[in-house]
Amino acid sequence: MERCLNPRFSLTPAFQSVTRGLNDGATLSGLWQRHNQLWAVDSINVKLMTFNDTLTSSIKSVAPKNASAGIGALSDHLVKDITIDWDGLGDVTDYEWQCSYDTDFSAIPDGLSGTTSASSVRLPPLEPATTYHWRVRASSPVFSPWSAKWSFSTTMDTQTVNLNLESPLPGATAVPIKPVFQWTAILGAEAYELLVATDDFFNPVIIKIGEYALKTNAWNCDIALDFATFYYWKIRAITASTSSSWSSVGIFTTELLLNETPTLPTLPPELLTVSSPAKLVVSTTQPSTAAGQLFDMPAWIIYLLAGLFCIVFLALLIVLIIVIKLKSL
Repeated sequence: MERCLNPRFSLTPAFQSVTRGLNDGATLSGLWQRHNQLWAVDSINVKLMTFNDTLTSSIKSVAPKNASAGIGALSDHLVKDITIDWDGLGDVTDYEWQCSYDTDFSAIPDGLSGTTSASSVRLPPLEPATTYHWRVRASSPVFSPWSAKWSFSTTMDTQTVNLNLESPLPGATAVPIKPVFQWTAILGAEAYELLVATDDFFNPVIIKIGEYALKTNAWNCDIALDFATFYYWKIRAITASTSSSWSSVGIFTTELLLNETPTLPTLPPELLTVSSPAKLVVSTTQPSTAAGQLFDMPAWIIYLLAGLFCIVFLALLIVLIIVIKLKSL
């Protein structure tokens, strides 16, 4: 049986022979079809043969995500550790994959095509800052259509000139709240992306990415940061199709707030009496004195004390007279 997935192809359609399960000398007559399943009669062996074609749909690509940029690990000016991955199918025993510089796959570089029984392939070292296109299909037991054409771009080569943070320097203190950020320039970079955050998880307070990316390797910050605060920042170079890895993270501390208005001391609540919303009265309690207390005594107490004083005085006087007379005897 001849199988073709593109019978209406404008050039020469590709046919594939399917003989699995057929006895030698089998002769098929008649053909019935429902959806992806076919039936035919083996008139020699008197059998009803059926073929269920489960590979009429293309395989689903998984990773790297289509149009991913700046992927891979740079080593010796080559990009490594890139794996293409797809959803495997239970009936497939082998897959064919291709990776190319263009979308028509007319010129595939050496080492960027092959077959595998797994559902992923680790690619050989690739060129930095380069866009690649890839696709995959089942090749055994029968062909499937090619998957959708996906692309990815490798990271830029920053090993010739390291992407270093120049200002603020790592560990800098008393940095102005509107600092000047500066870093080394990278050859071939079209712009630079900047992130500034107050934590190392990089929940950013300044985001300069995408259309807001910086065109030069320095930026005078126009956003006021907080005083006396730790900040983390990092940078990466980008082009229209790819990007470098992020730089190492820099940490700096902003300046202290100078000439703060001193805080006036607060009077105790018991010394404040508010008579109206617009008037504040301050009252103090003066310590009482003995004279003050005497002045406030009722008059009858004063008279009583005076009488008692007179009685005591007369008694002492009488006693004194008696003592004198007794001595004269």
